[in-house]
Amino acid sequence: PPANRERARPTDFSNNRVRLGDLCLAVIQLPDYIRGDLVLSQGNLGRRQTAGLVWEELYSLDPPGLREQIAELRREQPPPADPEGFEVFLDQDAAGRYRLLYAKADCARAEYGTLVFLHIIPENRADLPFYLWASGVDNRELSLPRNGARPGGECLAVYPLPDYPIAAILTGQAGVWERNIYPPADPEPLRAAYAALSAIPPDGHSDFALYIQDNRLTYLREICAAADTAAGFFLHIIPRDTAALPAERRAEGYANQDFVFARWGGHFDGKCLATVPLPEYPIAAIRTGQGDSWEVNFYPPVDPDTLRTAYAALTDIPPHRRAVFALYLRDNQLTYLRETCAAGDTAAGFFLHIIPEDVADLPAERQAAGFANQDFAFNRWGGSFDGKCLAAVPLPDYPIKEMRTGQYVPGQGELWAAELMVDP
Repeated sequence: PPANRERARPTDFSNNRVRLGDLCLAVIQLPDYIRGDLVLSQGNLGRRQTAGLVWEELYSLDPPGLREQIAELRREQPPPADPEGFEVFLDQDAAGRYRLLYAKADCARAEYGTLVFLHIIPENRADLPFYLWASGVDNRELSLPRNGARPGGECLAVYPLPDYPIAAILTGQAGVWERNIYPPADPEPLRAAYAALSAIPPDGHSDFALYIQDNRLTYLREICAAADTAAGFFLHIIPRDTAALPAERRAEGYANQDFVFARWGGHFDGKCLATVPLPEYPIAAIRTGQGDSWEVNFYPPVDPDTLRTAYAALTDIPPHRRAVFALYLRDNQLTYLRETCAAGDTAAGFFLHIIPEDVADLPAERQAAGFANQDFAFNRWGGSFDGKCLAAVPLPDYPIKEMRTGQYVPGQGELWAAELMVDP
């Protein structure tokens, strides 16, 4: 009933009307905010007179250009992974001020009337009122009808954001849907980071080149469209000691740092770059990628001081075998050493096939092959230092008869190979 409508307010036209011959004209000043549905009716709708509705009209106000702007953003950005709730876009108005655009097709009036929470995290908490400094979050609540429209059954809303620099935004409807949004990165720091990487070979490579520097993992793609960073990134970090993980993550054996690209980077000059901070503890391996699109496993280089210590222990010992690398068998490890070593010398993968004295020591699935396969990337067990490179690979505990090792390139074959007989 009209009397139960939200914010329904009877209006007396007596102060706003004029009669021009047979024409009755009235002008009512609407509120400054954009209303979603405007209900016009005539009748006795006062507190004491609730009957007598003469006529009623429902108008949906469509903010100029909003539907076209959202259609353009939909072409540039994929829809959210879950079908519930609203699409939320970060956009700039004509004056360059940031705003959030909420949109949902086939939207019921009940959905439109729900309150939406909005948590804004500033880059500097001093931009917040002093009573929010402890939390560091600007918590807001917005009504979609107060900030939007519902033309043709599609719910739309606009919410202007504060002027201070924003690090992240979380918005949604409690228990139904939520979205994490990150403002685009300033291109100048991205250009500076890119320039610093130009003379450095990547530590890993797939759809993105991957670099580890200053305890950060950088993703770089030289030719990059918006679609290339639209899907989420997974990042699994395996520590050298699982005790470094929180108790609830130790069973899985890795830290989960999945992220969206805009959280740590952005686009510039046709490229895209993101730099993700890594944990402080020593890292054994990293697995990262985007869904089923691509995946790469790689290993941060070992600390140079650790390599120097291992090198010093080998100076008075002859190698077990000399090949492209000097090979040492010591303390149940096979150590690879090259005295003069460039980045390209360790780029290709290493194969290591271990033949036991007794094949029964092998896992059941390897017994037919007759050897254990311990192929590895050089950074998995070593790295470079002082123009040299060294890797120390742990060997199985069972008695070993012989080993075969070297480097190979998939599709091209072996670059070099060496066989080692192990003394009983």
